[in-house]
Amino acid sequence: MPKAPEEGVGSGDLPEVEKKDKSNIVETQPAFKNQRLSQDELDNLYLDLSNFLLDNSFYTLSTQCLAYIDYKESINVKYAYIRSQMLNH
Repeated sequence: MPKAPEEGVGSGDLPEVEKKDKSNIVETQPAFKNQRLSQDELDNLYLDLSNFLLDNSFYTLSTQCLAYIDYKESINVKYAYIRSQMLNH
């Protein structure tokens, strides 16, 4: 009856790889000089991202980005939302 290989023998003496559990926890870096974007800047960022996604045919993601915008009464936001709805159907 053959013996089971001993630890480290025949494995090429590779270092043990630490197994990490899957999780959604992400370590983030602190904000640069503790500065945050204002709400207007965030709205503009999400609107630009939404338009980029629309241009590249990611209509559902574009609609999700528009949901993060606080000031939804802007003509640009309404136009992007209608455009995403039209292109999605």
